[in-house]
Amino acid sequence: MGGSAHASYAVGTILCAGGLAGYVRTQSKPSLYAGVGLGSLMVVSGMVIQSGDDFRGHTLALIASGLVVGGTLPRAIKTQKVVPTAIALQGLVSGVYQGRKVWEWL
Repeated sequence: MGGSAHASYAVGTILCAGGLAGYVRTQSKPSLYAGVGLGSLMVVSGMVIQSGDDFRGHTLALIASGLVVGGTLPRAIKTQKVVPTAIALQGLVSGVYQGRKVWEWL
């Protein structure tokens, strides 16, 4: 397995756990759906990378990272709270990494 799949697995696991935690703590269904949905998408991208299709896997992870940033950055800016800011930052870092990996395969 390429080491680059680990990043997708890690981010996916964090997003799923965060979505579940948000739901348990505040009964927030959007947190549950977004966290588990986007986290699952990241895990799937790791599986695609692991199967040897690096370009498609990293592209999928880049899209998921963009959705994370797009969904949390406005809230992070508006509320200036730690959790949305951390999620947006995680998505941004993941997006930069995944974008670089996609660029390698172009």
